[in-house]
Amino acid sequence: MRKLVLIMMILAAACGDASLEGHDESFGGDAIVADGSADGLGVTPAEATAILALVNSASQTVLDDDVRLDSRAAANIVRARRAGDIASLDELDAIAWVGTWAFTLLRQYVRDHNLVAPAPDCFIISEYIEGKTDKNKAVELHNCGTAPIDLSTVAICLIRNDDKDCTLSTSLGERELPPNGTITLCRQRVGQWKNPEVWIADACEVEIGSTAIFSGDDRLALVRDTNADGVFSVDDDEVLDALGRFSYRPSNSPWNDVRLQRCKLEPNDGRHFYATEDWFKVTSWSVGSGSNLGVAPTPGGCR
Repeated sequence: MRKLVLIMMILAAACGDASLEGHDESFGGDAIVADGSADGLGVTPAEATAILALVNSASQTVLDDDVRLDSRAAANIVRARRAGDIASLDELDAIAWVGTWAFTLLRQYVRDHNLVAPAPDCFIISEYIEGKTDKNKAVELHNCGTAPIDLSTVAICLIRNDDKDCTLSTSLGERELPPNGTITLCRQRVGQWKNPEVWIADACEVEIGSTAIFSGDDRLALVRDTNADGVFSVDDDEVLDALGRFSYRPSNSPWNDVRLQRCKLEPNDGRHFYATEDWFKVTSWSVGSGSNLGVAPTPGGCR
């Protein structure tokens, strides 16, 4: 009986030693980041970047004592990065003793120490109306980000004909746009019968005058005056979004008598090849057709 007990103790100790090679509970592979967040933990892409920067630079003492990782996880992270930076959360998750609890502690540390870069603004042209007659023109803008956007230094910019920078621009004024919010612009609210149509005038929040004299080959941009010189430029300031490509004037006026409704809810920088159907659902304009102008867009269904 004593021999049996001794054997069982030896086996248990051996199993305990083997566990040193393993992990704590792990996300496992692709489950760490799915559509920008970790299952159950909410690890955003910005937090993931901060976590990787931390584990690739922090000393073992910081990881152990300050982040409060298991000492084996801290040691294994330092050992793993000797072969090169840990390039992804998948690689981090594959390290022995790094798993659910370690990710929880790492995420909390980068949050508490303000190591997470703020998410960039997502502010887009979400609807475009170029109707028959000169005043049936409207633009809807949408905050597709997660934080309010200060519009006081932002303008809508019109790039006409062969111009490659802002021909005209109109500031959006002293206001803040909440997440998922919209703001609607038009040339003017009043005019002659059907010019503009009643539903355009009723939905319009900001009149932008001549900046809305766009036709089917003119480009639009949302520009933030980052150098605070009071002049809006796609070359000198931050471009938040664009309809079209700044340097290219389409030859066939593709945006005449159309309604464009945004289906790809991410910014376009205005500097690369541009296919309208990749960004908008395109429908023909007809008098009296109405619109969901002022209603936040939903992604998908471009083509």
